[in-house]
Amino acid sequence: MKFTYQWDETQFLCSALYDYQLGAQKDRRQLFLWVVLIALTGVLAIKWLDQGFQLVDLIVVALGVFWFAIRKQLLVWMFKRAFRRSGQNGLHLSFTLDEEGLDVQVDQKPPQTYLWQDIHRVVRTEKGFLLYPGLLWLPFSGLEEEAHPEEAAALIQRKVNHYKDKSSYRLNLNL
Repeated sequence: MKFTYQWDETQFLCSALYDYQLGAQKDRRQLFLWVVLIALTGVLAIKWLDQGFQLVDLIVVALGVFWFAIRKQLLVWMFKRAFRRSGQNGLHLSFTLDEEGLDVQVDQKPPQTYLWQDIHRVVRTEKGFLLYPGLLWLPFSGLEEEAHPEEAAALIQRKVNHYKDKSSYRLNLNL
């Protein structure tokens, strides 16, 4: 089964956002966010009880609401900026899945092979697969015409112990 596509900003954003929202660090990030929000709320509540409400408090709350409202746009902006600086635009990627593992070919560079035991985790999304011996993105749009995403999912599910099907998850941003 073969996936072939050109690495561009859209593919990078798709893989980066899925990794950010569904990847292994998601739970740790959410826990950290909740700890920070609870701590800030507690500090503001203690300050209000001790000194009363002041204009500075309103500004702090407004900045917090503003940050919360634009954080996704900031994330996309940071990912776009990172991609533009990477010099990876236009790379031709080819992934071949078989019973032994995954063969990766990037432009004319030497091919790499990942055995199935090297791939620790796979997340299926609505637009492709995230594979974790690091991060590899296999979009359904790059799948050869005779192959079907369900066939690839069945092969990966057989070979990888930690497989999650998040195909019903939708990115909140249109790419």
